[in-house]
Formats: sequence, structure tokens, C-alpha cells
Amino acid sequence: ADIDISRGRLAEARSRCMKVLESLDKSTNDPLISSLHTKLGIISFYETKYDDATQYFLEAYHILERYGDKTKLIAPLLNLGNAYSVRHDYDNALISWSHALRYAEDVGNLHQQGQICNNLGIAEYNQGHYENALQNYLKGIDIFERLGNSPGLALCMSNIGEVYLVRSEYEKALESWEKCLDTYTHIDDAHGLAETHNHLSQLYLIFERSDIARDHLRKSRQIIEDSNLEAKWPIYYLCCSTLALAEKNFIDAEKYVLLAKERFQHIGDDTNYCRLLLVGGRLHRQLGHPKESADYFTDALRKSVDLKLPLLEAEALMELGVESRTRDLAFEKKTLIYLKEAYDLIEHETVNDITWKIGYEIGKEYSSRGLGLKSKEFFVKAKHVLLYLGSLYTRNS
Repeated sequence: ADIDISRGRLAEARSRCMKVLESLDKSTNDPLISSLHTKLGIISFYETKYDDATQYFLEAYHILERYGDKTKLIAPLLNLGNAYSVRHDYDNALISWSHALRYAEDVGNLHQQGQICNNLGIAEYNQGHYENALQNYLKGIDIFERLGNSPGLALCMSNIGEVYLVRSEYEKALESWEKCLDTYTHIDDAHGLAETHNHLSQLYLIFERSDIARDHLRKSRQIIEDSNLEAKWPIYYLCCSTLALAEKNFIDAEKYVLLAKERFQHIGDDTNYCRLLLVGGRLHRQLGHPKESADYFTDALRKSVDLKLPLLEAEALMELGVESRTRDLAFEKKTLIYLKEAYDLIEHETVNDITWKIGYEIGKEYSSRGLGLKSKEFFVKAKHVLLYLGSLYTRNS
């Protein structure tokens, strides 16, 4: 069964596990039964049957829980947290991983502590709790540095770069991803190299250096082709679409959006697919296609709500608010509703480029309605955010 799983023969692996499970005396073979439930959970996870995977991992955990051996409880809790996380049930994922971290600390397993800290950071990041995510990643970095574990260190550094990006701390993001590039080059990790070049391409677009962004994408493409990394194509196409859109090359932008859209539907990366929908909406707005643009933003909003991703939800609401100004009167009435919902979502979570843009758009909307005091209130808020962001970095300030 293990060999079948490693070779992707999931149906054969499931059949073997079930045959063994049916033949066992359930009253005397707890450790083996737990192991089989874990394998069946992994098989279900790979088959994207996440509800089944969760149940199998729960059963494996409850069997071992009776023995009270903390060493053996860590792996089932890690698996359980992963199953909750892909179902976007981040509360239960955090509970599972927090228990796992406590047990790993009790038994002194540093490697598992670092792994769990990274997982906790991802869950906190997805919920929009960026300071908590940052602290977990920093803890993971400290552990992996002490262990001399380069792959674990690079993974945490890559993730912490995403936190800095969403907080508009661009120079810290650049520093993190340049360190990742050095580490992934040293350990010859093609997956990590391709991902980091993609990250850097988007960062250099913010710095308005499309020449450097294009060079990073060229290197990413070469790595993907040389190493046959099929799963990396959708992200690459997404990054190419943002570059083309920034350069107002609408023909290439539309081509890459369609290529990415087709690929994302096969790999199940819902978060980046949601980002692609936002890019598609902005593209069609530039092309003067209001219906298509609104459709993309509406899909992005629906997806971000389903995924419980507050920052992407706020972006989708903001874009719908801006889009509604170009539509008929009935749709236009929703402008302020969308914008204020977006502002309420992120006002207390983080301060970044999205925060000031939403505040600015609300100010514009109040101004167009002749509400000067309300307009000034939000323009001032937007200004304060911009002044704060300007204090974080000097590049292109």
C-alpha cells in the first residue's frame, strides 16, 4: 500500500488497506488500525476527498489518544490540521496544530516544531491575522536556523515574504525572497526557485521595474520547462498576466488570463485562482467590457467568501464598488455599500495599499454626492495610511 501511494496508484492502495482492515481483530490491533486509517486518510487527501480524509485522520488520532503517547500523537494532529486547512476550516486547523505544537515541545522534537509553526503561520495568514502569522514564521525560522535545516528555513522565509508584501513592507519582502533565492539555489530546489522568481516578478512590478520583473519570469519559465514542473504553470501565467496588464499589453494579458484560468481548474489552487479573477476583471475594465469585468469581480467575491479570505474579499468588494460607477443607476446605488463593506473588512486587520485605495474611493463617492465632511474624513484616513506606508521604505517613495 505504501508503495502504491508513492507511485500514485491510489485505488490499488485503498483496496489493500481495506483488505487488511477487514481481516483484523478490532479489539487487539489498535496501532495497526490507526496506521491503516492514516493511510486511508492520505489516499483520500490525494483524491481531494477532504471530508473522508478528515474522518480517517480523526479516527487514527482517537485510537492513539487512548495510549497517551505524545510522540505518536503529533503526526495524526498534523494530518488532521492539513485536512481542515484545505477545507478552509482554519479554526479547527489552528486547534489541531496548536495541540501538535504543544506535544512536539513536550517531547523536544524541534523539526516538527518548525514544521507546525510554518503551518500555523499559513492558517493565520489566510484568516488575515498577519501579525500572528509573522510571529509563527519568525519562530519557525529560528528553529530551522538552529537545526541547519535549509529547506524548512527557505519555506518559512518565502511565506514571511508574503506577509511583508500584504503589509506593504516591500523592502523586507525583497530581502526575504532574495535570501530564499540564495538558499534554493544552494540546495538545488527547482520548485522553490520557480516560486521565488514568480514572487520577485510581482514585487518588481510594484517598484515599476517591469524589465527586472520580466527577467525573473524568464528564469521561472526556464526552470519550469527544464524540471517539468507542470503544477507551476498556472502561477507563472498569472504573473505574466499582471506584467502584461501593467504594460497595457492587453492581447498578451488576455491570453495569459485564459491560460492560467484553464490550468487552475485542474490543480485546485483556489486562492490563486481568486487572484486571477481579480486580474481578469481589471483587464476587462481596461478593455471597456463592463459586464465581463463585473462578472469576474463577482466570481472573485463569491470565491473569496467561500474560502474565508478577507483581504481578497475586500479587494473584490472594492473593485465591484468602482465598477458600479460605470453601470446603470440601479447598480450604481451599490457603490458605497460595496466600498464600506470592503473597508470594514480590513480596517482593523492590516494597513496596506488596499486600505488607502478603499478609503480614497469612499472619499470620492461621498464627494460626488456632495457630502464634503464625510468625503474629507476618508481622504484624511487614506492620506495617513499613505504617509505611514511611505515611512516603511525608501524605494520609489
